[in-house]
Amino acid sequence: MSCVWVVALLCLGTLPVADEVTFEAEVLPWLTQLGCNAGACHGAATGRGQFRLSLWGADPSADYEALTQEFQGRRIDLARPTRSLLLRKPTGDLEHGGGTLLATDSRPYQAIARWIAAGSPRGKPVRPKSLVVAPTRFFFEETPAAAPLRVMATFDDGLIWEVTDWATFTVLDPTAAQVKPDASLHLSPRDDRDAEVVYGLEALRPGQHVVLARYADQVVPFQVVVPFPEIPVTPAGPKQGANVDRAAAPVTVSSSEWWDAIPESEDWIDRPIEQTLRQLGIPASPPADDAAWLRRLHLDLTGRLPTADGVTAFVSSSASDKRAQEVERLLDSDAFVDYWTWKLARWLRLRALPNEPVAFERYAAWLRQQVASDVGLDDVMRQLLTAEGDSHASGPANFSRLVRDPREHAQQVARVFGGIRLECANCHNHPLDRWTQDDFHGLAAVFARVSRGRQVEWLARGEVTNPRTGRPAVPRLPGQRDLETGGDGRAEVVAWLLDPQQPYLARVTVNRLWQALFGRGLVEPVDDLRPTNPGTHPQLLEALARDFAAHGYSLKHTLRQLVLSETYARSAEVLPSNQADDRFYSRAYPRVLEPELLVDAIADVTGVPEIYTPAATGGAVDALAADSVGASAKAATTRAIHLLDGAAAQPTLDTLGRCSVGLDCSDTSASTVGLAAQLHLLNGDVINRKLRAEQGRLVEDWREDLSVQEFVRMWVVRAWSREPSESELAEWTERLQVEDRGEQRRRWEDFAWSLLNSRGFRER
Repeated sequence: MSCVWVVALLCLGTLPVADEVTFEAEVLPWLTQLGCNAGACHGAATGRGQFRLSLWGADPSADYEALTQEFQGRRIDLARPTRSLLLRKPTGDLEHGGGTLLATDSRPYQAIARWIAAGSPRGKPVRPKSLVVAPTRFFFEETPAAAPLRVMATFDDGLIWEVTDWATFTVLDPTAAQVKPDASLHLSPRDDRDAEVVYGLEALRPGQHVVLARYADQVVPFQVVVPFPEIPVTPAGPKQGANVDRAAAPVTVSSSEWWDAIPESEDWIDRPIEQTLRQLGIPASPPADDAAWLRRLHLDLTGRLPTADGVTAFVSSSASDKRAQEVERLLDSDAFVDYWTWKLARWLRLRALPNEPVAFERYAAWLRQQVASDVGLDDVMRQLLTAEGDSHASGPANFSRLVRDPREHAQQVARVFGGIRLECANCHNHPLDRWTQDDFHGLAAVFARVSRGRQVEWLARGEVTNPRTGRPAVPRLPGQRDLETGGDGRAEVVAWLLDPQQPYLARVTVNRLWQALFGRGLVEPVDDLRPTNPGTHPQLLEALARDFAAHGYSLKHTLRQLVLSETYARSAEVLPSNQADDRFYSRAYPRVLEPELLVDAIADVTGVPEIYTPAATGGAVDALAADSVGASAKAATTRAIHLLDGAAAQPTLDTLGRCSVGLDCSDTSASTVGLAAQLHLLNGDVINRKLRAEQGRLVEDWREDLSVQEFVRMWVVRAWSREPSESELAEWTERLQVEDRGEQRRRWEDFAWSLLNSRGFRER
C-alpha cells in the first residue's frame, strides 16, 4: 500500500449526507460522469440545443447560472423536482439528442432530484486541488483479474473526501482494462464505509496500460501492469534469443527464470528498459550483427546507406571499439550536418516565403551552421525566440515570420520547444492538462508586439483578446505568473522553457531524438508531454532530459549516448514471446524510410541522382557546392534532404508521401507505404528509369561483364548493406544465369528492381 494511500485513509472525510447534496462536489461530477459536459455534447464550444456547459465542468459558476437561471430557470422545477428538464431529458421522458442516460432509480438521478428539492442551492464553492487514485499502480499476475480502487480528492479547504462514486474513468485502450461498479467482479465491500457500490478495475489482457481518473477539473493517470504469459523456449534454455530453434519442441520457463540468466546492464539508458521488460516478462531479441547495426546507424545519423566498401571494411574489422569509432566518424561528417539540418527544419516547419528566397536561404544557412557547430539547442531556441532585424540578413529572425499571428506563434513555441499542445486551451481550459485559456492567450500576448514583415522588431503596440474576458490578454508564462503588460517577455519565455524544475525543452527534444532512433517516442505523440499522457519509461525520459541539459543541450552528445546503448543495438528478430511488443523496445521495430531518404538511397544504389533545380532547393545547393561547380553539376549533387523548403513542389517526393509544410511531421511510426507510393515505386520512373540509365551502375556492371555471382553480391551489399547468404547467392545465381546478353541485362534489371522494392531496402 502506497504512502499516499495510507495518509489519505488517515485524513479521509466523507461527502455530506444525502440531504445535503452539493452542486460543485456532486451535481457537476455526476453530469461529467454522464457525459453531459463533454465536447461532443453540451460542453462543446457552442453547446447543444441552446444549452451550453463548460467543458468537463471547468467553470462551475457559469454552469450553475446555465442550469438554474438561464431562460428564467426553465431547466429546474423547484415545485416538482422530477418534472425538471434536467431530469426528464436524460431519462428519455422528453426527446433528448443524447439518448437515455439515466434511470430513475439510479444514484445520480436520486441525488440531483434531492438537490433540486432542496432549492438547487449553489452552496459554498469548493474545488479539489489534487486527486489521488489508490492504489496508484495495479499489478496482476495474470488476466482476467480485478481489484477494488478508490479515488480521494483534496479540496481547497484541506478536507480529503472519497469521490470514487463521482469520478469518471477513461481507459486509453478499452481492450486492455475496464473500471466498473459491477458485483460480477467479486470484490469485497469496503470495511470503513457502508457503500452501495464498489468500484473495481479489471485487467483484460497483458501489458502496461494507462487509465485516467477525473473528478471536477482534476485528471490523474494510474497504471495497470500484467506480465505476459510464460515463455515457450527450447530445452537449451532462453539465454540467447538468437539460438532459439523454432522447430524444436518447446518447454516453458517463468519470466523470472528467463531473466535470472541475463545480467543487468550497468548502462543508465538500458537499465530502465530492461527493468520494464523483466516486469512484463518480455524477452529481448539478440543483438544485431555488425552489418545490420551499421546500416541502421548510417541511416539514423546521416540519412544515407553505408557504401559497399564501408560495409566490408567494418564487418571484417576486429577492433574492439569499432562501433564507437564509427559513431564519431559519422557525427563529424558533412552528411550528419545535412541530415540533422533537415530534421530540425522539419521540426521547425521551415519553408520559403513567397517572393523572398533570400530570407529562406539565410534561415537555412544559419540553421545548418548551428548543427555544424553543435550549438546547444537552448541557444538555438533563444536566438529564434528573441531575434530581431532584417530577415534577409538575420536567419533566426525568420522564425517569427513563418507564423500568421500571435496565437499561432504561441502554439508553435509551446509545441516545438515545450512539448505542450497549448492550443487545446484556446476556446476552453485544456481538458486533459492544467493549461487555461488565460495561459494560452497570455502566451500569445507575449508575441503580440512582434512584427512579421521583412524587418522583425518589437512594436510599441500589439495585443490579443482573451475570449474568456473579452478584454486584452495579459502577457503570461503558462501555469506560472502574469508578466508586465507592455514589456518584452520573450526572454522570460525562454527561461520558462529552460527551467531546471520543469525542463520543457530538454524533455521534448530527447523524446524527439528517441523517436528518431527507435521509431516511437518514450511518449507519443512526441509533442504532447502531459501528466495524463504518461510515457512507457518516465524515469528514463527524465534522466535523458537532465543529461541533455547538463551537456549543453548538445544533439551530438545525446545521439552518441543513444546509438551506443544496448537497446539501440538489438536486432529486429521477432521472438515468439516478444512479437506483441510494440513499445517496450525488446527488439528493433521496422521503420519505413521517409520519402526523402528513400529517393536518396535509390540514387546512391543505382548511381543515378535525382535532378533538382537550384530554385527547388531554396539556395541550399549553393551552400553545399563549391562556387566553381556549374549549375547542372550542383543540381546533380543535390540530395532530397537538401530540399529544406517544405512548400516547394516536388512531384516524386509528394507522391511518395512527403510530409507537407504546415503539418505535424513528427509521426515517423508508420510501417507501411501508401498505395500511391507503392504503385510509383513498382511502375514509375523513380526506380525503373535509373536501372535502365546508360550512365547508371547496373548498365556499367553489365558492360564490364561481371560474373553473375559478383553482380549479385555487389548489389545485395549496396542495397541491403550485407553479404548475401550462401543459399541466397546460389538461388539468385541460378535464376540470373543466361547466355543471351540482352536477356541477361533484362534479368539483372529485374533482380535489382526486386531489391529496391523489398522491405529489406525500404526499412531501416
